[in-house]
Order: sequence, then C-alpha cells, then structure tokens
Amino acid sequence: MKPTIVGQSAIIMGPKYDLRKTLAAYERLVDVFAGRFGATSVTTARAEARRRFPWPEPGKALARQIWTQLREIHDVVDEPLLHPMGGIVLKAYLLGKTWCVQDAATGAVTTPDGDDVSLLDPVPTICVYGGLQADGSHGLVSGDLMDEVGLLVGGPSLRDLRLDFDRTTINVPASAASGLSDHAFITLPHAVYGAGRDWLNVRCVSSDGGDPEPDGLQN
Repeated sequence: MKPTIVGQSAIIMGPKYDLRKTLAAYERLVDVFAGRFGATSVTTARAEARRRFPWPEPGKALARQIWTQLREIHDVVDEPLLHPMGGIVLKAYLLGKTWCVQDAATGAVTTPDGDDVSLLDPVPTICVYGGLQADGSHGLVSGDLMDEVGLLVGGPSLRDLRLDFDRTTINVPASAASGLSDHAFITLPHAVYGAGRDWLNVRCVSSDGGDPEPDGLQN
C-alpha cells in the first residue's frame, strides 16, 4: 500500500516499539555507563541548543520529557540525544535512526537508502562514538576502550536487558596512526522491546530538502 503523507509524516505499517520499555532500558544503560566511564550529561545534536544538563538530575527527567513529546508527534524520527562521558559519546536514537524520503519528482516514498518502506527498520539505537569534532561529526574510539564497552553491555549489570551490540573497526592508515578505530551500535531488539506491528507516523522529508507534498499535490 502506498504511504499516506500527512504534514511532515508518512503513515506506514511497520514494527512498533514500547516507549515505556525502551525508556527504562536507555536510562539504565546511561546510568551504568556513567558509573563506569564517569559523570555525564544530556544534550542535543543541534548546535543552537547544545546546552548540557547533568545526569541524572535534572537530565534524566528532561530526557524522558523530550522523548515523550517527540513520540506524540512521530513514532519514528531520527532525532538524537547525546551523553558525553570519559572518552566516548552515547548518541541515542530512541525513536529510530531512520526516516522516510519522498521523491520530489515522482512522489514515491522510500527509506533513506531508496528501499521500499516495508523495509524500514526503526529499531531504537544507541551509537557509541568518540568525542564531538569541530565540524559536528563524531570521532572514533580506541579498540581497548571499545572492548570495555562490549564487556559492559554483555556483563552482569546490563545482560538482562538483552541488548544487541554491533561493533565496527575502521582499518585505514589514519585510524592506525591515531589509535582510534572503532564505533558501535547498541540496539534494542523488537523481540524484547516491540509492541507488534501497527501504523507508524514516520518523519518524512522531500528529496529536494523541503517538506513532502500531500498525496495528489505532486507536480
């Protein structure tokens, strides 16, 4: 079925996640990481709003409020919150690290990679990166430090959350020279955190950078 465009959203059928469960797992993960890697805070990826709020107070309550308000607008939207701490940054996408794209010429709606929207995977994802760079990107993490991250995710403090840990090592000369070579994705699997399948309100953008056109209004 062709997705329906309503405002800045595409309405599609897909895997839904239980925000109550994902919030609880996310808060516990940040607590455990802060206990291991040092004090943290919560901030956004937006340069104009990059004020840091200490975690857990008042940051935890603020983060919960932000996720809840975002969910009232979209079920799926690639809007992250960041938690910098001791050599790493946790970049959390609790409402999915994805969105929809409408072709400005044809009106077709796809995933960001151009695939059919039935393949959209809005799994809650917490990225593990290095420090924030001057250009707004994130650096990599040393292999030894990422070893510690992996052991923590699979260790006794977090094992019962049944998180998935996907680590990537970048084997290029620059990484070898710096000693910084790794990043990772921690995901909350649908089998544990899902709420079945349902109609999802997914943030949608036009391929020309603007807002999508409602059905029937494409040129």
